[in-house]
Amino acid sequence: MALSLFIKSHRQYIEGKKILELGAGLALPSFIASCYAGSVLATDYVDDAVSLMKQNIEALKLQNITAELMDWHKLPENIKADTVLLSDINYSPDAFDALHKVIEQFLGNGSTIILTTPGRLVANAFIDFLMPYIAYRELTDIDGTEILLVVLLKKPGEYGN
Repeated sequence: MALSLFIKSHRQYIEGKKILELGAGLALPSFIASCYAGSVLATDYVDDAVSLMKQNIEALKLQNITAELMDWHKLPENIKADTVLLSDINYSPDAFDALHKVIEQFLGNGSTIILTTPGRLVANAFIDFLMPYIAYRELTDIDGTEILLVVLLKKPGEYGN
């Protein structure tokens, strides 16, 4: 919900752009983004989630959004996006290294990343890693749960620029 509400009120990150959501689950942020984006690709590594996304895309007759099976541990080499959406993906410390690599890959290619996460103690180290990239940060309450939302941008001078 937090990411979807942010998208609605901060369209500058979405309007007319190529959007990628990794670990989309039910893909609510992707569906909201499709109202403003040029194109949206919603992905998850769970077959049932992707199947449900596809059913919803068809039922809603949406033209600028697609759903695909994709695992961030094995991203296609040529995948690019103007904005990457990550919602509640940092719940398992075992995945943090892979997620850090994914984030660095997209930031290195000039993508903006919008990430939301509930305040889990286990995720503190993950968020600490992101601190140099945070261009915008807010806390919001969704049904009694504090949610951190950050916008990550590549800083000038990084990755050889």
